[in-house]
Amino acid sequence: MEAEWAEDEDTWLAQSLIVSCIGTEKNCGEDLQEFNPESSCEGDFFAGLDLAQTRDYCVLSVVERQNDLLFLRHLKIFQQPTLYAQVLGYLKVLQDRWGGFQKMRVDFTREIPSIIADMTTAGIDNTEGVNFSVPRKSEMASLLKQRMSNHKFFYPLLNWERPCRWTYALS
Repeated sequence: MEAEWAEDEDTWLAQSLIVSCIGTEKNCGEDLQEFNPESSCEGDFFAGLDLAQTRDYCVLSVVERQNDLLFLRHLKIFQQPTLYAQVLGYLKVLQDRWGGFQKMRVDFTREIPSIIADMTTAGIDNTEGVNFSVPRKSEMASLLKQRMSNHKFFYPLLNWERPCRWTYALS
C-alpha cells in the first residue's frame, strides 16, 4: 500500500482552516460548548437535516446566529437504521425546548417531499426541502469555506464519533 501525503496548502479545505474555527475565548470571545438538547435555550437558531436510513447517517446540525457570526451549537448523528419517526420526535422536542428555528433546511434528494409535510403536520415549523444536488453541495461547501476564512463560523471541539451500530455474528 502506498500513501501520499498532501501538503495542507494543496487541499481545498485546509486542516489549518478547520482547526482555526474551533471556538475559543481568543478567536470568538468564548470557549464554545455544545448546547444540551435536554435543556431550554434561546437564540436565533437555524437547522440543517441530512436524511438517510441505511447506507449513510442521518445528521442534524444547529447553528446560532449572533450578529454576523455563526456558532455550531448542536450536532446529532442518528443511529442506523434511521427511523424517521424518531428523527421527527427529536426535532419536535428540540424545537420546543429551544424556542423554534428561524429556518430548517431538509435534504430530500432521495426522499419523497412528503417528509416536509410530515414535519409540518407534527408541528415542526419553518421547514424547507432542499435537493442536495452536486452543484448545490458545491455551493454550500464554498459558502461554508468562505465563512470559515472570514472568521464568521465557529464550532466547539466535539467528539465526532458516529454512533455505534451493534452487529452480532453467529459463531
